[in-house]
Amino acid sequence: GELVLEQDAARLVATLAGPGLSIVLEQDGSAASRLTLQAEGPGQILPEGAARFLPDGLVDAHARLAFRPDAVTLDAAVFNLAGATARGTLALAREGGRLTGRLALPSIDLRGLLGAALGAAPSGASTWSTVRFGPPASLPEFDLAIEAGAVTAADGIILRDARFALRADQDGLRLDDLTAPFGGGRVGGRFAT
Repeated sequence: GELVLEQDAARLVATLAGPGLSIVLEQDGSAASRLTLQAEGPGQILPEGAARFLPDGLVDAHARLAFRPDAVTLDAAVFNLAGATARGTLALAREGGRLTGRLALPSIDLRGLLGAALGAAPSGASTWSTVRFGPPASLPEFDLAIEAGAVTAADGIILRDARFALRADQDGLRLDDLTAPFGGGRVGGRFAT
């Protein structure tokens, strides 16, 4: 890729561009910088294990970027991928590299998430993968509070306005503290891989 730095009296702009990837960082004197990122797919910006959880497609994202003593943060973040938009805040700890934050998503399909965690995603209209499971995804440690307008739990079971914690560590992937209205009541639960 090519790195270009531009500076004038009140502004610094750094641009990194390569095949299918563009990253722009703008600093105008305020505490937070503005980060803009475009990539041909999640695999260009995330490790393989984490990229498995996301659909293929163009990634277009922007956020305020700040470098704190304990973490690198993305505030007012907007992530556009596969026709959907997620919004939230993220922090990457300087020590240990643990990712934490909150994301609001329009929808999420737990079947695909579980399949990706186990090494294969559903294909076509099937609920489960039609191929053998491979090695589980190698994931970075994270702890994300998720709000989703719709969560597909199984064929015909869609939870609206759901909230849960999505976590990964050396023990695998976990979905904790799931809560959502369903059928006139509330549903709650958790699962781990």
